[in-house]
Amino acid sequence: MAHEVIDYEWGLFYPSVFGFSLWQAFNKAKSINFKNDYNRELKKVYLTGCLFGMVAGMNMGIYWYHGFLSNYCKCFDSPVISGLFYGFTGAILGFLIEAFTKKSSKKTLISHFHSNLLITNYLLLNPFF
Repeated sequence: MAHEVIDYEWGLFYPSVFGFSLWQAFNKAKSINFKNDYNRELKKVYLTGCLFGMVAGMNMGIYWYHGFLSNYCKCFDSPVISGLFYGFTGAILGFLIEAFTKKSSKKTLISHFHSNLLITNYLLLNPFF
């Protein structure tokens, strides 16, 4: 009954706000720490590909919650679980696309991916930090 009444297109707004808030907070923290350590402004932004991938993935997950994954696992029949799964997948893909277009060295790419994975795991396990 609830699936018939609710309009999930209104839910597409929230992943964008959530994703941008995470991205803005992360970059602001990096900027403040850089300014405290080196006494100059940070000109670079981080995780832009991850942000766009996460937002696009969460939007697709909310809109296509009744897609092919719900045939294999009933937990994907929920737009929230589906949105989180597609968002996490999109964030990884966005990060990898951004990393490979910047042509980072392999060692830097692995260490950067590991630190971002730790941050993502912390945020997923502690949503009310």
